Amino acid sequence: MRSHTNSTNLIGWGAPAFIKRNAGPLAERTLEGLTFDIAFLSGDALSPIHGIGETEPSQTRLKELVMLKSAHTIALGHADKLNRTNTHHWAAMPIGTIIITDVKGAHMAEVFQQNGYTLVSV
Repeated sequence: MRSHTNSTNLIGWGAPAFIKRNAGPLAERTLEGLTFDIAFLSGDALSPIHGIGETEPSQTRLKELVMLKSAHTIALGHADKLNRTNTHHWAAMPIGTIIITDVKGAHMAEVFQQNGYTLVSV
């Protein structure tokens, strides 16, 4: 009988200071041999046009790599992060990304849906 192993990989997980220290060449190298079924990501901003926004380019690059190696992407963000554009570094989200948020109203869901994303309000 074949044995199945389940594992969870956390790259850059934790407090923002921990993430900033661990984004960069070492974290990128760690990703080289990994693939992910689902990536759960958040950022300083979520835009239906630009994707996930961060203040640091190393954080943006890490998220780009994780999304490239993931079968599915789920972006998490509360309402005031949606459609925020005051961030300078962006990682494009793959078509089909699910955004989980606390935003209410059909308009924002339509804007994300027009760009290939599903917005889920909780």
